[in-house]
Amino acid sequence: MILQLVATLLVLISIVTALFHATLGVGIFVCIFGLFEAYILAADLFVRPKIKPYSNKLDIGYEETRAFKKYHLYFRYPSASISFSGILSLIQLSNLIWVPLLLFKHLWLPALIFGANWYLAGYLALKLNPTRFLNDMVRKGHIIFTSELSAFNELCEKLNKHAT
Repeated sequence: MILQLVATLLVLISIVTALFHATLGVGIFVCIFGLFEAYILAADLFVRPKIKPYSNKLDIGYEETRAFKKYHLYFRYPSASISFSGILSLIQLSNLIWVPLLLFKHLWLPALIFGANWYLAGYLALKLNPTRFLNDMVRKGHIIFTSELSAFNELCEKLNKHAT
């Protein structure tokens, strides 16, 4: 909770700074949150779990193995992942302010980068908090996500049984 309040404060400081000195505000935002996103992206891409279906005590199947590999950061650091997912959603929503502001200031390249960051932040937020996003997609009627959600839930149950 405190981490999200600090992140919100830093976003507001960088946006207010950008109202008066656009490049300074962009620099503050990119230095803090760009490095944050780069760290999470690197952890997602380069730290892959080595797990094979049906080769462990938990009797994890193919779909569950796929879910574990896709959302490995959530399973490795669950509370941090949920907190970081909220910060990434904040970054994503702040882009709704940043892009028009940067276009108004005639900073086209940063506006384009911030617009593309909308998709990167959403992707990372999904990877860090799959329960929220998969449940939302299934509730909205996207049946393509039902098998992924059921594999994810089965894996969570197996891990919880194993932990107790």
